[in-house]
Formats: sequence, C-alpha cells, structure tokens
Amino acid sequence: MLLNDAGGWRRHAEEARLAEEMMTKFTPAEPKSAMKLTLQSVTNMFPVPAHQTARPRILLVEDKVLVRVTVSDLLRKAGFTVIEAATADIAWRFLEASGPVDLVFSDVESPGSLDGLQLARSIRARFPSLPIVLTSGNERPGNYEGLGIFIAKPYRFELVASIISDALGLGHEHPASRNEGRSRTTLAAVSR
Repeated sequence: MLLNDAGGWRRHAEEARLAEEMMTKFTPAEPKSAMKLTLQSVTNMFPVPAHQTARPRILLVEDKVLVRVTVSDLLRKAGFTVIEAATADIAWRFLEASGPVDLVFSDVESPGSLDGLQLARSIRARFPSLPIVLTSGNERPGNYEGLGIFIAKPYRFELVASIISDALGLGHEHPASRNEGRSRTTLAAVSR
C-alpha cells in the first residue's frame, strides 16, 4: 500500500480489482451453490487483506522512492505487510486516522512540516507503546534517546529485519529473523 499526499491510496492491489470484477459478473439467475463455490474459489486466489492476517504491519516512511521501494519489497518478502508513506506528514495523518500498524520504520530526514524525529515524538506522545525504528545517514544515534531504535545508513537489510522482528517480539520463529539461504543485501547504493 502506498499513501499519497491526500492521505488516500495511490496504488491499489491488482488482486482487489480483479476479485471485484469477477464478483460483478455473477447474475442472480445462477444457483446459489455455484455462486458460493465460485466466490470461495476467487477468495482463495487472492491474498487475505492485512487487517485479517497475523502478518505484522510496518509503516515505512521514506521520501527517496528507490530506497522506499527496495526496503518495502524486502520487508514484504520477509513476511511483513508494508504501508508506504513518502513523508512524515503523510504517515502521521495515517496514524491519526487510526491506520493499524505494529511498527513505524522512518527516515529521520523527511520533507514537509514534520521530520522523522518530530514524527517519532508525536508517536511517543500519542501511541507510547508503538515501536519505532529510525534511520539516517546524517544523524548521530544520541539524538533518539527514548524515541526508538536507531539504525545508521547504509544498513544491511538482514539487520533491519532482525531489529524489526525483535522490536515486535517475534523472536527467531519469524522468517525475517532467519538468514537461511539469503544473500546479504546492503542498501548503501540506494540510500544516498
């Protein structure tokens, strides 16, 4: 999911469109048993929405598109549901609208009226138990006391996935905590 500046969705899942298109093709003249079977078949073809699964939801706040897309794809492959926000302002509006998330992973530097630090302070004041992971290539870790965990850029994805899993209390049973058969992914080139 990608949040746009108006707070709505800019990118919708293709599966949702296809499922709706398939369901609108049914006519009342079809037997109900056929409709149930077909609806069940269609439902099983598509992923379950994030709010109906046990997949942890990560709100990723990153203004650099290449970094955001890379990290969100890697987090999804690691078993997380990712909500993307291009700015801290957009992320805060999403959180205020009761957008369900389990952790916020935010760059400190963000365009707009809020930066990542201000977002973290706002989250800490309003949602004190929500885990926060902050990252930056220009900041020093001492600035984040009491706000969350800090990861300096460039970082290895395995480190990010492990820290997120630990912050969520998932331990080593979550796929993101394991490094089985995965190559090292460094985001040095895309983070600058």
